[in-house]
Amino acid sequence: MKCVYAKDYVTEKNVTIAFRAEIASGDFTLKIAASNTYQVFVNGAFVAYGPMRSAHGYSNVSAYAINNGAQKSVVIVEVASYNIGTYYIVKEEPFFACEIVSAAGQTLGDTDSFKAYLVDDRDKKVMKYDLQRPFTESYRMSADRSAFYTGGGSFREVSVKTVAGNRLVDSELKLPAYERQVADKIIECGTVSKSKNNHFHDHEWFYKRNGFDAYTKDELDINLLEDA
Repeated sequence: MKCVYAKDYVTEKNVTIAFRAEIASGDFTLKIAASNTYQVFVNGAFVAYGPMRSAHGYSNVSAYAINNGAQKSVVIVEVASYNIGTYYIVKEEPFFACEIVSAAGQTLGDTDSFKAYLVDDRDKKVMKYDLQRPFTESYRMSADRSAFYTGGGSFREVSVKTVAGNRLVDSELKLPAYERQVADKIIECGTVSKSKNNHFHDHEWFYKRNGFDAYTKDELDINLLEDA
């Protein structure tokens, strides 16, 4: 499979690119590999999160069977790249690769079938979560995303370029079922308040310093500790 990513954002920290394609079918299989992380949506409905863990330099190709009975399917794969190293995320070049196959084995689309869009309603320059995970998440949503997930507009299209990607390996592991769990009852309610003594405000894990790769405190668009 061909590997691509947004041309101007390959080395940028904390970026999400949405790859979108329209398929003239409701029954097909999506074969996907990407880095660092991805989420899959079909006609606005969540399908999956990935990828599965693998060795350095390798990426698993996961196959998702889609059977929605629709005449047309809007497929979106949101790929987040962090470009920092953590215990959870490997610091490596981001990429997206995909193949879409019909039930009869016919190729309905591939990586080139997708257009790329910059998901710009998530703040980019934010503090790191900790050593275990990459960046915290902060959003400035001025519009409803729903239209985008069903083929409409809201995000800016960006150019892509071919990248090396990882060595792709077909995965034989079972995928999660993603079963919806509904709360049975409310057990307890309460309130929260901001502490006047924030002992972790300047912890080195949150910012770029002393060898930790992130954004410096002065570079931040928003500091969640100060704005909480």
